[in-house]
Amino acid sequence: MSEHTGTHVDAGSHFVKGKPNVDEIPVKQLMGRAVNVDATATPPRGDYPLEELLAFEKNYGEIKKGDIVFFRFGWDEKYGIKPDGKAFNEDWPGISTQVGEYLAKKEVKAVGCDCLALDADGTDYPCHAILLGQDINIIENVARLGELPRFFSVIGLPCRFKEGSGSPIRLIAFLDDTRDKDC
Repeated sequence: MSEHTGTHVDAGSHFVKGKPNVDEIPVKQLMGRAVNVDATATPPRGDYPLEELLAFEKNYGEIKKGDIVFFRFGWDEKYGIKPDGKAFNEDWPGISTQVGEYLAKKEVKAVGCDCLALDADGTDYPCHAILLGQDINIIENVARLGELPRFFSVIGLPCRFKEGSGSPIRLIAFLDDTRDKDC
């Protein structure tokens, strides 16, 4: 099994030399308030634009330092085992470099998505370099974001593979009475 199998976390060392390995990620790094951004209107191979994220914040509240931000593209609905998994493995969307830079300036703890990678289609990885370079972990292949409200609490528990660049992760969402009433 690869370190980057299923729902997994990327450590800084996955893309940036000298950054922490997965066994060096502090336990609290993947715990905290989660923000669930609906990015389902993003086309295949498209980049979720900064203007959309700013509109999200205007409508629902500011993304804060220490948040864990998830982008729900609806891609997990395409998941399937061979030979049915082809749609999941091709043409996935991602976030724009402007969104990656904005979240880095906000000092979020982690950014996640329901696709194979946070960068669209996996042909280039600018957001990996931006975020991991700022010690902001990336969580990929997240399932069931469509069942969660805009804000919730989350705990992510990776394996502590010595000198690993990533790890499958047990990701647990917690809901409380203050969650969105329309979800």
